[in-house]
Amino acid sequence: MAQKWVVGRVQVRLRYDEPGIEREVLTQVADELSNREIASVLVVSEATVKSHLGRILSKLGLPGRAQAVVFAYQAGLVHPGSPGRPAP
Repeated sequence: MAQKWVVGRVQVRLRYDEPGIEREVLTQVADELSNREIASVLVVSEATVKSHLGRILSKLGLPGRAQAVVFAYQAGLVHPGSPGRPAP
């Protein structure tokens, strides 16, 4: 199962086959957590976080972490002032 977002003219699907792990990683990245901190929160290895983040960047066609943060805000996955919480 996948969730779809449209940002500008770009449609993006992130996996939901692992209880929202890609969305959760993207949300944590937007909350300025390091890979190590995300791994601790999600109880996975740092390598797993790096792998998920790499897939997210690839799917979104983004060159790096900073652009992923911008995307997360533009897509409404997170909003200012509410760390770790998706927009209503």
